[in-house]
Amino acid sequence: MDEYPNFCLRGLRAPDHRTEDGEISASAYYPDPDTVQNRQDGRCETSIDWEDEDEVLPNLLQRFRYGVARLPRKHIDEVNQYAQVKGGLSYERFPIVDNPHHGNILFPASIAQKSESKRRLIWATLLAANAILHLDTDQ
Repeated sequence: MDEYPNFCLRGLRAPDHRTEDGEISASAYYPDPDTVQNRQDGRCETSIDWEDEDEVLPNLLQRFRYGVARLPRKHIDEVNQYAQVKGGLSYERFPIVDNPHHGNILFPASIAQKSESKRRLIWATLLAANAILHLDTDQ
C-alpha cells in the first residue's frame, strides 16, 4: 500500500455538502476547527479516506447517504502552490480503529482569520478538481 495514493475520498456527511444542483459544496471540505486543539502542529483537519484499495469507495458509500467526493491528491499539491495558499495545505495518513485508510487534509488554524473571499477561493479551487461525485442512490 502506497503512503499516498492518487485519490482521496471525502464522505458527504450532511445535506449542505451538496448544492441544489447536486454538485459538491464548499462546506464539504471545511475543516473542523476543534481538531486544532488535539494537534501539536496548530492545524485543523478535514477527514478523508485514501483510495488505495478497491473496497474503500464501496465501504464509504454504505456509510454516507449524501455521497462521496473523489479528489485527486495532485490537485491538493497544485492548490498548495497558489499565492493565496502559500504552502498552507498538507495531508496525512492517520489510521484509526477499523480504518487503515483514514487521513486528513490539513489546513492552518489561521484559515479562520482569513478573509471570506480568500477562504472561498481555497475551497473553490479544491472543489474544481472533484472528479466524481458518487451517490449511493445512483449506483
